[in-house]
Amino acid sequence: MGFTRLRRAAATVAVSTLAAAGLAVQPALAAAPRPTAAASATPQVPLTTTTATQHRSGSVEAEPVCADPEPGSGEARCFAQRRTDVSAVKGVMHRADSTAAIPLGYGPADLLSAHNLPANGGAGATVAIVDAYDDPNAEADLAVYRAQYGLPACTTDNGCFKKTDQTGGSNYPAANSGWAGEISLDLDMVSAVAPDAHILLVEANGATYADLGASVDQAVTQGAQAKYAIRPLLSFVRVMRAQNRSPS
Repeated sequence: MGFTRLRRAAATVAVSTLAAAGLAVQPALAAAPRPTAAASATPQVPLTTTTATQHRSGSVEAEPVCADPEPGSGEARCFAQRRTDVSAVKGVMHRADSTAAIPLGYGPADLLSAHNLPANGGAGATVAIVDAYDDPNAEADLAVYRAQYGLPACTTDNGCFKKTDQTGGSNYPAANSGWAGEISLDLDMVSAVAPDAHILLVEANGATYADLGASVDQAVTQGAQAKYAIRPLLSFVRVMRAQNRSPS
């Protein structure tokens, strides 16, 4: 299946941005602080960040995480953005009294509600994320997001998460901090809208359409039923609805 065809088959559900810790927040849609959530049964990442460390500078501001490609280079760019008006935090956020906290912005419950999706969506499906370059911390950052929101663990060990290069192996491309932000955002958003799906991350050798197209083909070979490619939150939800199916 061609890369262009797969991109047309996908539908944009929402556009999110990347906060410094890899937590998805949309600058233009920043929500008011949400109530304290009950402690999750999901093991928490043992870090001591609290909501008191997350400060606003006043206005909502953001910057792209990826540089624009050179004109005529035949390369794609990522569209993730990083908020610059909120101080960086690391790990699962807690309140000063150690109770669970919900970061500012829209979380999984908001996205599920907005799109009328089931809380256990994605069961039995594999969603592929196709991005350029390597994110060495992809699985670790994914664990933080899922622990933050009480989502079930998705790891290599439990078979939920798999990462490959564009040929299906483990000879990953060079790391790229900009595209790593896009990868982290995409992993978080798949987790949010399809928490029970398996996730396949295919890392292209570079940002050329040839490499990304080969990676999409690899995702199909690996058995993915839905693809996130290039733009954040390119999703299979509308395709599933067109077929009168839930995203599972």
